[in-house]
Amino acid sequence: MATFLPSSDSQSLVVEDEILETTTALVVTPNPVDMGADVTFQVTVTAFEIPIGSVQFYVDDVPDGPPLVLNGLGMVEQTIVADLPPGNHTIRAEFLP
Repeated sequence: MATFLPSSDSQSLVVEDEILETTTALVVTPNPVDMGADVTFQVTVTAFEIPIGSVQFYVDDVPDGPPLVLNGLGMVEQTIVADLPPGNHTIRAEFLP
């Protein structure tokens, strides 16, 4: 009668998250704005599926408040008082998945 010894086999399994390309669209209204008046930043992030994450706003490359969570349509809006000095300023919205 034969005697069998235990044996096993293993293999590495790689599970990848699907990476979806996104597009971020920023609208600033009104533009131009009077100093001291309200200005609204509205962002829509689109992808093949509705994106989940947040948006960080930057004014002249400086973060403006904490990141804001996208709603169920991939949008977020922030209204601030335009208390910047007169002149041109760069507003940027960065999607953070």
